[in-house]
Amino acid sequence: MQAVNRGDHRYTAYFCEENAWWLAHDLVVGGTAADDLTILFFSNPGRQVLLMNQASAAEGALLCWDYHVVVRRRSGSVDEIMDFDTRLGFPVTTMHYVEATFPRQSLLPPPYRAMVRQVAAASYLERFQSDRSHMQERLQADRFPRYPPIQARAPAKAIDLGEYWDMRRTLIDGSRAVPLTAMFPGRG
Repeated sequence: MQAVNRGDHRYTAYFCEENAWWLAHDLVVGGTAADDLTILFFSNPGRQVLLMNQASAAEGALLCWDYHVVVRRRSGSVDEIMDFDTRLGFPVTTMHYVEATFPRQSLLPPPYRAMVRQVAAASYLERFQSDRSHMQERLQADRFPRYPPIQARAPAKAIDLGEYWDMRRTLIDGSRAVPLTAMFPGRG
């Protein structure tokens, strides 16, 4: 299995969806089977999901994101998450990541409980696109990625960023969001 070093891949703070796209792209180009990769979108209908161990937060503090995106790799006995924004390892086992990143959901008020959308990497690499408009009023221009926005390889099948993080929708790729506890029962 291909080793993954965080520093060997494109990264721009606040653009986790593009970081995940480039990581999946690079892994597939490097020989990882696309079927071994999935993209996980974490959010909820109120767009206020709480995460722990995020590098942007003070040590031990919770961080509230409107959404967050990571890459999951599963092959044989390997099941791991790659999150550029975590204080945890890169990669780190999926169960450790989930336990160290998400508070126990039953202890949170319902508006903060996480949902997750799982998207096959091959679909994400073909369909994802973003015009970065969600960050236009939030970041200065010099903090945007230095490369052009990612456009769908199949424009007729494109899925915009806002559609992926809308946890109420089932998308044209068949992906739908489920409560975090449905995918990872240990966080109930």
